[in-house]
Amino acid sequence: MSQTAMPFWYWHQPGAFFGMPYQNFVGWMGTGCVFISVAAVLWRKQTISLQPAQLNLPLAIYLGNFVFAMVMSLAAGFWIPVLLGVLLGVAPAVVCWKLGQTVEPNAIAPLLVVDGAITDEAESAEQRIAA
Repeated sequence: MSQTAMPFWYWHQPGAFFGMPYQNFVGWMGTGCVFISVAAVLWRKQTISLQPAQLNLPLAIYLGNFVFAMVMSLAAGFWIPVLLGVLLGVAPAVVCWKLGQTVEPNAIAPLLVVDGAITDEAESAEQRIAA
């Protein structure tokens, strides 16, 4: 998108990946880490309880975004980023999704983060009674 007649982005020192410098990727990684850290702090006392079917839409959106970038990358001849993306992004996501599908929804007790430690609700109820 930085290489079109009317580019969406412009970098003073363009990089090798569609004109995008590699520090842009590092910046987005840092932004993601900040968002995840803030979410972990804000939601640390929330229970985590998902049904396996609730994992389908996020995986479909993730794979759709990957396929879009993959098509552009392959059209430009960038094979290495596609291979790295499949190896380090798609494969772990699909494995985690598959593992989530094999677990029975009632077999796992919802998890609760108490004082920075992850516990199940039964254990945290016992701790509350003892306290």
